[in-house]
Amino acid sequence: MQMDELPALLSRGEVDFIVMDYHLERANLECEYLGQEELVIIESKKDVGRNDIILDHNFTDQVTESFFRKQKRKKPVYRRSYFSDCYGIINGVELGLGRAIISSHLVKKNKLVKISKEFKSLSLDVFLYYHSQPFYSKIQRSVVEELKKHVAANLSK
Repeated sequence: MQMDELPALLSRGEVDFIVMDYHLERANLECEYLGQEELVIIESKKDVGRNDIILDHNFTDQVTESFFRKQKRKKPVYRRSYFSDCYGIINGVELGLGRAIISSHLVKKNKLVKISKEFKSLSLDVFLYYHSQPFYSKIQRSVVEELKKHVAANLSK
């Protein structure tokens, strides 16, 4: 699912938890801060001259615009191509189809892409959401505790 579809899934009870990179203001939801995600621009280690193409999730995804808005420079002119999932985007960058804005922890060990030094990274807060209720099962409490304990460490790797 795309990020903008997750709150509706939680509201309808189709999922028990969602993880978001922005703060939701909704009644009856618990919000747990999990850590920070570092966004970077990646490009293929092969110089293929497609720096004007940004591979992205879909046209509703605002991460690319937010990333460029936070830079202290003129927004570059670019075209967007859509791959719908982060691993498809990374594969597209590996093949030289364009650049992408992606979580740094997803590409730190990737030998086919490099993090561009042309732009500063952008840090986003990451939150866990679930329904407020008077009693939480042991398994639900365990899931929340495990996510709180391990997600921040994995986001920064």
